[in-house]
Amino acid sequence: MMNLTPLSYPVRVAPVQGPAPIAPSNLKPGYVLGFFLFMLMNAVLFMRPTEIFPDYLYVQTYQVLIVACLVCSFPVVLQQLSQRALVPQPVTVCVLGLVLAIALSHSTRFAFEDAFDSSLEFGKVALYYLLLVGLVRSPKRLQHFLAWLVVFMLVQTFMAVLQYHGVIENRNFTTLKEEKFGSTVIRGIEYNYRLCGSGIFHNPNEICYALGMVMMICLYYTTGRASFLIRIFYLAAFVFFGYAIILTLSRGGFLGLVFGLMTFLLARFGWRKALPLAAVLLPIVFFIFAGRSTNVFDVSSDTAQNRIQLWNDALILFLRVPIFGLGTGLFREQVGLVVHNSYLQAYTELGFFGGMLFVGAFYIVLLDLHRLRSAQDQITDPELRRLRPYLMGLVGGFMGCMMSMSVTDMLPTYTVLGIVVVYLRVLNIRPPLPKLLEFNGGLVGRLVLVSMLTLVAFRLYVSFTFVVG
Repeated sequence: MMNLTPLSYPVRVAPVQGPAPIAPSNLKPGYVLGFFLFMLMNAVLFMRPTEIFPDYLYVQTYQVLIVACLVCSFPVVLQQLSQRALVPQPVTVCVLGLVLAIALSHSTRFAFEDAFDSSLEFGKVALYYLLLVGLVRSPKRLQHFLAWLVVFMLVQTFMAVLQYHGVIENRNFTTLKEEKFGSTVIRGIEYNYRLCGSGIFHNPNEICYALGMVMMICLYYTTGRASFLIRIFYLAAFVFFGYAIILTLSRGGFLGLVFGLMTFLLARFGWRKALPLAAVLLPIVFFIFAGRSTNVFDVSSDTAQNRIQLWNDALILFLRVPIFGLGTGLFREQVGLVVHNSYLQAYTELGFFGGMLFVGAFYIVLLDLHRLRSAQDQITDPELRRLRPYLMGLVGGFMGCMMSMSVTDMLPTYTVLGIVVVYLRVLNIRPPLPKLLEFNGGLVGRLVLVSMLTLVAFRLYVSFTFVVG
């Protein structure tokens, strides 16, 4: 009978002659103050204390902390910008390339002020990514970072749930009251009430991608070898985050959860065991989330057709300026809404160049994690060995969310990329594997091909599902 219960890998290490080399960054993590300030930055970013206590906190805390962190850790940022550092880190090349893509998207239409403002704004996101990759320099720091992300989002979500149930009244967490499609004068107008966070999470859809991210981290700690109380804490957090996604009534959030679960099962068990597991788990998940959230396959509904219309508009506008795009933020100006698809948002506003970099960054991290499967037993740290499929689920779930959300320039998007880049860097594999993906001409060619296939896939989907009139 197929064994479905074990969630830990055997501690088996391939034999090797002599000690394996350890990267200097693992021997000397350094920059203790910088790492502490970076963790405070994330506390401010995810908990949003200035929005929890708007009458007491006025200072732009995040901006103060990121400047202080940069001052303390400037060499960490600088050393990542050399050619020697960038070649083995193609994701970093993609992130930095997006700054250039944003500038070009405006400069090619001679809007130089917009080019400066937009690239400066995204430059802060790129700086956060560089600090994450530079300061989280050891397996221990990665564990601390993941654990505290759950705590930070737990505070944000707890406030949102209290607001939803009327326990508190905070204008920054106001629950969205949305008229239901199909309401009539005869029956009376009916409303959906949808949970929202604050700040960058003040939208039922946008809080979901962060919730899906920390749910996968909770699952990792729940199935680990930590103390009983720690495992109970993360299990309770996992259930609470799932409850919050239910309250959002978000189809995109549910879709991301399903993508994340399926990706994790495939990465952890392989497709032969994952398929029967999915056959058991997916009906349960659909039952628990039954309602608006699970209505993801009815492309004829008004909501679905509105999204597909936006995707169609995005593809049409992309063909008008295919190389460098409309310019960041200009799709909303022309159409009135965002694309509700991060990939098409990138292609439309940043052109093929920017879209290729955005899609390429996620393609690289997913492929590198997948390639490690064959060397699973050669990862010497048992916790890092156990973490890999959960990171696959995290990335897969986030990519699923982005199918219906426009988070191309949102900072948590680059938190996901940074976590995987850190994980790949701190691994110690014995014997060493051939190098993972590097930035070179061959990789650029693959990214071009992946980018073209992505556009073709979206074009075909819209063509078959878009109802005219």
